[in-house]
Amino acid sequence: MKSYTCLLLTSNGCGHCTAFRGDGLINNGKAYMKYDYISSLFDSAKNAKLNLLNIHYENMSGQAQYISDISKFTKTKKGIVQERFFKYENKARVRVIIGKGEKNKEVAINDVLSGKNKVDWITLVKEKIPDQIKNYIYYFPCFLVIETDQWNNSLQNVNHPMAALPNVGRIIKENNVIKLDKSSDSLKLNVEIKKLIENVSNGNILIKVEDKEKEKTKIPQVIKHKNISSKFLIKSYDD
Repeated sequence: MKSYTCLLLTSNGCGHCTAFRGDGLINNGKAYMKYDYISSLFDSAKNAKLNLLNIHYENMSGQAQYISDISKFTKTKKGIVQERFFKYENKARVRVIIGKGEKNKEVAINDVLSGKNKVDWITLVKEKIPDQIKNYIYYFPCFLVIETDQWNNSLQNVNHPMAALPNVGRIIKENNVIKLDKSSDSLKLNVEIKKLIENVSNGNILIKVEDKEKEKTKIPQVIKHKNISSKFLIKSYDD
């Protein structure tokens, strides 16, 4: 089964992000954080596995050092599990919530540990988030859909040209860097996120790259598909 990673990128200072996401906790009354909406994103992935993340920045620079929290959402039999990683005194903590319908169940708030040592926040960010995401940041909020193999390769190699499909705009390749085309013609292209997930996962839309001369090149398909791997991930809540 193919696997895709879907990102919602949000930022402080963005009014649309505040209206769409609020404080980033499931079932807080905002459109993106409603249980039914998050569940519908998972349901949009046809015959594919979906990893769903919200990455929130302190400002609109899009630089990794300004990431303030990362939420991973997982659909389980018990409900939507939100693992919200956040910075606390420059160390990493995680808050785990299970949302079901309109109700939440608080599971835990813990320091993120490596052995017996607390993990630095920036260490966790580098472990979880490819630096190449900055090549797509121009507006907030933004959705990106990425093949999970591409995501994993980019975590292992900062120079890997990671292809992602945004809900607004097209992507180009220039000097071996794959990035968002910020031209006005490009930014007129807009796809509703649930339809984007559905069409990518069922093969109706391919993640394509346009080079500087506008020659379209299909990103080579990787045979093996793995889930996001991290020594900081929490156990399965279906156990």
